[in-house]
Amino acid sequence: MVVAVFFLYVSLAPAQTSPAPSISTKACGPDQVDFVVQTETSPQGNSQPEPGKAIVFVISQVWSPIKVGMDSGWAGAGNGHSYISFSVDPGEHHFCAEGKFFLGSKGKRISLTSFVAEPGKTYFLRARLVPTWQADRKASNRFDFELINPDQGQFLLESLPHSTSHPRK
Repeated sequence: MVVAVFFLYVSLAPAQTSPAPSISTKACGPDQVDFVVQTETSPQGNSQPEPGKAIVFVISQVWSPIKVGMDSGWAGAGNGHSYISFSVDPGEHHFCAEGKFFLGSKGKRISLTSFVAEPGKTYFLRARLVPTWQADRKASNRFDFELINPDQGQFLLESLPHSTSHPRK
């Protein structure tokens, strides 16, 4: 009996040592990746999805640069008050926005969202800081990353420059 319990414990030990992946792992990319970002003064980017794909516009309404992840990898980065765009395959996707809004590493904030993309469709995600107040605490900002309706998304794009990025080597 003791031998059976010992073998059962040994066989289950490796499963207990590997932590379950967090929900942010499904969306964000590796922490070590950093981007070089350029922003054009006039709006750019393809506004029509590629055949068989959907297009995603990520609108940043924060002053700091943000990184945007999709399905465990980084899709790109944008400067504050700009937008990025990229194509996605049809299906369910998990998205992440990450930014540093205060000095020091404690200022890093992550916000997540997901949706099912359909071919030929256009989607707009917005990253912003939303002021919050609580009676027993000081005012603070919540970092929000959300799917917004196409009319609002198109309206916001009209006044923002387009950011492009590539990973820093």
